[in-house]
Amino acid sequence: MQSTPCNVGSNMKQRIHHILFNTFQIFDLGSKVFFASLCFIILSLHSYAVFAKHNSIISGTYTVGSGGDFTTLTDAINSYNNSSLNGHVVLILTNTIYSIGETFPLIIKENSSASAAATLTIRPAANVTSTISGSAAYGAVVRILGDYIFIDGSNNGTNSRDLTITNTSVIQPRVVLFGSVGTSPVTNCGIKNCNLINGTSNRSVVLISDTTMTNPPLAGYFSNINIENNSFKSAIYGIYCKAVPVSLNGNGVNFISNDMSNAGPN
Repeated sequence: MQSTPCNVGSNMKQRIHHILFNTFQIFDLGSKVFFASLCFIILSLHSYAVFAKHNSIISGTYTVGSGGDFTTLTDAINSYNNSSLNGHVVLILTNTIYSIGETFPLIIKENSSASAAATLTIRPAANVTSTISGSAAYGAVVRILGDYIFIDGSNNGTNSRDLTITNTSVIQPRVVLFGSVGTSPVTNCGIKNCNLINGTSNRSVVLISDTTMTNPPLAGYFSNINIENNSFKSAIYGIYCKAVPVSLNGNGVNFISNDMSNAGPN
């Protein structure tokens, strides 16, 4: 089948010329078409840049909160989960509360490009005291399933506890999970300088195990996990750690200067 050339009639040409002339009076018809096409390309590139900024994390520091690089922690984590990293990533919490608009549980997945030279750190902005509060029944409200992932609750680089993470559910809740998926270990992760509050006192606050949420938890694969200078509230165990009994599994797991003396649900 032969194609038929598309010819624009003289009346249509005059109408197009009239419209473009009224829009861009200083250009002739050919210039206006070129200019319009150029504007379209520029706007498309700008839209792609905005999309890429909010859908890809490569390396560097990103603000999370109102007016930031990401509005919600959920969006920032989803971006991290689906990005290829080439350096350290820091998510800075600029809001005082992360609850409405978030999707719980917050799940930080394995990123195949994560390494000692491409870590993820989540921490509050300078002089900001933040709270992550959500409901996750039968499991942790924050779930770390990958490597080289750290939460640092200090907003000034010291041992101050300026980040609170709360699971408000009363149905078998936990607060933070370091969980292995199958036999793939979770390694080189940690949480420090945080206030960790559970929704009920009959479950642990921090769980290090398999990612499958059962009662009791399944044994997992992990190493080099640091739990340091956190305050635990409302729990039967502050930290519950269960490893599959194989050689070297569970090495380098450290519990340092955590406060488990606080009574009461909050």
